[in-house]
Amino acid sequence: MSALTPTVTEGVYMTFISKIGAARQVPGSRVWIEGNRLVAAGFTVGMRYNLTEADGQLILTLASDGQRKVSGKGEKPIVDITGDLIRRVFANRPTVTVEYTDRIVLS
Repeated sequence: MSALTPTVTEGVYMTFISKIGAARQVPGSRVWIEGNRLVAAGFTVGMRYNLTEADGQLILTLASDGQRKVSGKGEKPIVDITGDLIRRVFANRPTVTVEYTDRIVLS
């Protein structure tokens, strides 16, 4: 997935529009985030985070005992969210807005 157009708003480190892709040949079931924007928001390789759903958004919050783990190698972190949750929350949408602050909000 590649980020399209970045913007900056107050209280938000950066906002990107990212494509929603396919996982295991299922369209609209994957959001892939990687690189320096994750690092700037504190999501580095090996960090744990929780993923919650609220008001049509997915919220990623760092937590030492988080249910998920930032993957990747070296200094290139990757967050890969796949499956029915993506399809249900972002049904039939080609893109998702990704806001980076001290957490990550997909809307």
